[in-house]
Amino acid sequence: MNPKPVLIISNYDDIHNPYYAGGGAVLTSFIASSLASKFRVTVITGRYPGSHDQVVSEVTYRRIGLKFGGPKLGQIVYHLLLPFYALTLSYDLWVESFTPPISTSFLPLFTRRPVIGWVHSLTGEDMTRKYKLPFILIERLGLKFYRRVIVPTAFLCAKITRINPAVTAVVIPHGIPRRQVTALASRVKPRHLLYVGRIAYYEKGLDLLLEAYTRIPLSVRVPLVIAGGGPASEIRRLKAHISRLRLDSAVRLVGVVTPARRRRLLNSSYALAFPSRFETFGLVALETFAAGIPVVAFDLPGLSWIPSDCALKAPAFSVSAFSLHLTRLISEARLRSALAGRGKRLSSRFILEELPAKYQAVLNQILSSQKISR
Repeated sequence: MNPKPVLIISNYDDIHNPYYAGGGAVLTSFIASSLASKFRVTVITGRYPGSHDQVVSEVTYRRIGLKFGGPKLGQIVYHLLLPFYALTLSYDLWVESFTPPISTSFLPLFTRRPVIGWVHSLTGEDMTRKYKLPFILIERLGLKFYRRVIVPTAFLCAKITRINPAVTAVVIPHGIPRRQVTALASRVKPRHLLYVGRIAYYEKGLDLLLEAYTRIPLSVRVPLVIAGGGPASEIRRLKAHISRLRLDSAVRLVGVVTPARRRRLLNSSYALAFPSRFETFGLVALETFAAGIPVVAFDLPGLSWIPSDCALKAPAFSVSAFSLHLTRLISEARLRSALAGRGKRLSSRFILEELPAKYQAVLNQILSSQKISR
């Protein structure tokens, strides 16, 4: 009996990471456990307070880097350490989930084994704007060394192939559990507007959301609930802006929420406000469609997978148009119902349980090509 091929997946984030625990970490955990019957899978994540090496669902989780110093320093140290592990560990395939601030760790330079870039997002542009350092140049240089990448959207595929025309890019959209798609849509009376996601003040457009919220007429305005966690500095910026706009009594920050509370917040919302400046997919929008709740977003290339009749999209980055869309969804029950139905149908195209077979097909094809070339 042939031994299972060894697969390493590297992703700084983890489903228990107190700083992020984002959609990419959730997807990594699911794909890793789903592939464990065909591969010996190790997931390499960054360290964080309370983390330790462990085996979960036949997947080995190995933590590297620093437990202290916060996520920004942790990501830099993680980037510096990954090449050492690429050089010294034994494996057949490595799937590298790109990590801020430079996305790639240049792993193909440190191994002759296949490395597949797993691109949930490209953060170089935003990091360059934020820190005034040439992260985007390093990102673009790093991308040129990858022969294969997996991306969630055609937009991201086109963006990467412009930088590296020689790369083979496979589009595998994200997904949500079938039970969420098949569950009955909410019939709870709406009480608030909702933002769910990481607290990243500029990147996630929280400043734009607050400005749009102030333009909703007082006669129809409802509370705004902001759910999610993030670095303390980002939360302080958000709270300061709320106070400057004198919205302390109208805007409620509830922090990181459990999946059950998240569902309750979604089900009792008029709409999800999705004000991001940068997105490459937007998993929370898909989850919202499945819940039968409308979405308001800016018209970004990364959200082009959302048809124009399934959400209200404001021109990027028109605060007045975003505010008008929110106002309409508070006021117009028929519009909410129509968007909810179309969004629910859209969500049925993105089933999480169908993804492992697509990833396995990509990995098997690479393994087969390696055997032929030897």
